[in-house]
Amino acid sequence: MKRFAVSGAATLLFLLPGPSAFGQVTLNAWGGMNVSTIHRAPADGRTERTWNRYGYVPRPAIGVGLGLAIAGNWGIQLNVSDSRKGGKADDPDAKIIVRFNYLEISLLADLALDLGDGDRASLHLLAGPAVARMMSCQLFGEDCSNRGYSGWPVVAHDYGVVGGAELVFRLSDRLGATFGALYTYGLLDLYTIPGDYVRKNRNLTLRAGLQVPIGHR
Repeated sequence: MKRFAVSGAATLLFLLPGPSAFGQVTLNAWGGMNVSTIHRAPADGRTERTWNRYGYVPRPAIGVGLGLAIAGNWGIQLNVSDSRKGGKADDPDAKIIVRFNYLEISLLADLALDLGDGDRASLHLLAGPAVARMMSCQLFGEDCSNRGYSGWPVVAHDYGVVGGAELVFRLSDRLGATFGALYTYGLLDLYTIPGDYVRKNRNLTLRAGLQVPIGHR
């Protein structure tokens, strides 16, 4: 995790512009928890209710990000995170946990709503795409990083759509606190196995962090 934090921060600092003509730039760092599951559904679109064989599991998540105010209440947020996902099989004899560890990047539109209180609190509505690269995985106790579970290939990346909200409290002119919840809807089948079912990531991230302004209006 330390190596991720260093490399992620270095990447964002490399991408960082100087004080922007568009608006304020903020640097964000956060940690939290993923509440993750895997959605299993018939590949042919049938509506039978036998798809949800995976239970929810809590997994850690940390990340860094840049926020950029563009015009009015609108901005964008770029996040890089170590995001850990998975699911728990409902087999009463096994309760098997499936673990996937991703390096995830999201680019989110940010609509800021002033909550009053002298401009010290705001609610941010976030939505946009995400792409994730699998760093490691474990299925049924076996490492699936290279060949998949029992030779079944596991996709090395995932795409998703992210939506959620974040509260920002300005503690001082140079420091803010953030509390947010983001839901990621995975779009790709996790296993490249021809069959009757597809399996996709579903993930709720609960996070808290600090925000530092590094550009000025």
